[in-house]
Formats: sequence, structure tokens, C-alpha cells
Amino acid sequence: MFDCSAYTAPTLACIAAGIETIPKQPRDISVDALNDTTITISWMPPDDDLPYLRDHYRVNVTFLQSLNPEAHFGQKFLEYQASHSTTHLVGKAKTLFILGGLEKFSVYAVSIWAENRKGEKSLVTSVVKVVTHVEGEETSLSFTKAPLVPDVRSCCLENNVSHDRCVDEFCDPHNVAFISQEDLMICAPWDTEMFQC
Repeated sequence: MFDCSAYTAPTLACIAAGIETIPKQPRDISVDALNDTTITISWMPPDDDLPYLRDHYRVNVTFLQSLNPEAHFGQKFLEYQASHSTTHLVGKAKTLFILGGLEKFSVYAVSIWAENRKGEKSLVTSVVKVVTHVEGEETSLSFTKAPLVPDVRSCCLENNVSHDRCVDEFCDPHNVAFISQEDLMICAPWDTEMFQC
């Protein structure tokens, strides 16, 4: 009778060594439409502290469907009816990829994986779907300064909220999530003053 137990340890050691050479999966994929024909794809590198395992990323973009009602008539619709994919190579130091030349007002599915020099692949990220804009629409990339947080604590003190616990719990936006039922009962006499702030 043949016994495999003598080969189990070397086989598992070989598998473990092989797994340690495969790149880890990229994480936190995000896809946004910039305009009617361009999307931006971003991700975070794997949490592995082993960047030498990655040689590059592959970004897969799959056309799923046009949502443009005008495209459903005529020859052009027949050309783009079928789902099709393109794969793009992105360097290992990059975590942002902008892809243009897409169809207007259409649904695309995007996924990413890492590869090493030998062509060994990480797990593929979950698929993220995005819709390109209607013709003429754009996403504004200009950021405005966030508004200042109001000084609720000073407002409470000016409104004669005299209990320190009420000022600490109800008049500090960072502590509101930790208010207990006991806090509500203790601070009830100043509810009008606190909620005006």
C-alpha cells in the first residue's frame, strides 16, 4: 500500500514558498467619471510591505452597456452592443490611472490586480461599476475650503449652560456620539440653550 504522508511536508512547504512569491491584492479601488468619455481609477497598494513582489498593475475596463437612448438607433449601436474589455498596464509606483476615449453615458466595470515579472497574479479586486457622464457634463476637480466648525462650546457658555458635564458632552461636536441616557436626564434643564447652539 502506498503512503503519501512522506510527501505531505515537502509539498506543503513548496506551496507555502510559492504563495509567498505571489503579489498581494490591491485594495480600496475607487472609480469616478470625469466627463462624458473619461474615468479616473485609483487604488491603494497592498498592505504587505513587500513591493518587490509587484512589477506592475493591470487595470481591466469592461464596457457593459450604453445608456444613451439615441445610440439605440442606427448602425453605431450595433457596433457597441456587445460587452468588450481592455486591459492596461500601470507601473508599480502608480495608484492612479485616467482612461479616456470611452463611450458617452455608458456603464463600465473596472477591476485591478498586481502582477510580478513571472506573470503571477494577485487576487483581482472586487469589480466597481461607473457610468460616464451625459455629453457635456463634467466633474469639477476644484476643491473649496471646508467651512469652519462653529464654536458650540462658547455658545453654550454664553447661553448659561452651567453644568460642566453638559458643556463637555452636548457642546462638543466630537463627544455627541457618546451621550448616554443619564446625560440626557442631567442636562434636560438646559436643553433649549444647548440646542440653540
